[in-house]
Amino acid sequence: MLYNFYYASDHELSVIMQANRQITTSGLGMGITMNAWVPVMRAVMTAVAIGLIPFLVLFLPTPLAGKTLSAMAGFFVFIATWGVTD
Repeated sequence: MLYNFYYASDHELSVIMQANRQITTSGLGMGITMNAWVPVMRAVMTAVAIGLIPFLVLFLPTPLAGKTLSAMAGFFVFIATWGVTD
């Protein structure tokens, strides 16, 4: 049906209709793909944040303790915010 419309209609309108169809199709594909990959990305970010804690704890007795604590708190705030918004 779309192809009949494309050939019977104005060429400019046909190009616009085809572009709209392709954008919609790619948007739906991206949504389906992201729905599958966002949990994987979240798990990797959680593993990285938890994995960095032992290394950050080494900096607690140094003058960098404030930055270390803020980095650890930032990791957990980021992960918690991502969990709520997801």
